[in-house]
Amino acid sequence: MSFDDPSELKIGGIRLPGGAWEATPASVQGLVATLLATIAQQQEQLDHLNKQVMAMSERLAHLEEQVRQSSQNSSRPPSSEGFGQGKRPQRQGGKGRRGANRAMRVSRETCTRLRLAPR
Repeated sequence: MSFDDPSELKIGGIRLPGGAWEATPASVQGLVATLLATIAQQQEQLDHLNKQVMAMSERLAHLEEQVRQSSQNSSRPPSSEGFGQGKRPQRQGGKGRRGANRAMRVSRETCTRLRLAPR
């Protein structure tokens, strides 16, 4: 509450004529004072939380940058990446040439069983 000009009163950003506030019941004046104190406290909490959000956003950006780094785009050695993390080995050449194998011969001879009896 501000009492700069005796003919005009400013409460919570609202200008009231001086007589209007005095005509307001004491219970309503107390309620307005309590609400203004609550608003001020919540504004302080909001400012504190905004600072925390900004700090955490900066930390997140820093951590995301670290995650994107590898031995290929930083000065870290490949051994610092752990097992199976680094650059994948490139294949040397294509699939290779197709071999020329003899086709399997299927005939009655290959499908019969040999019976071996002891002599």
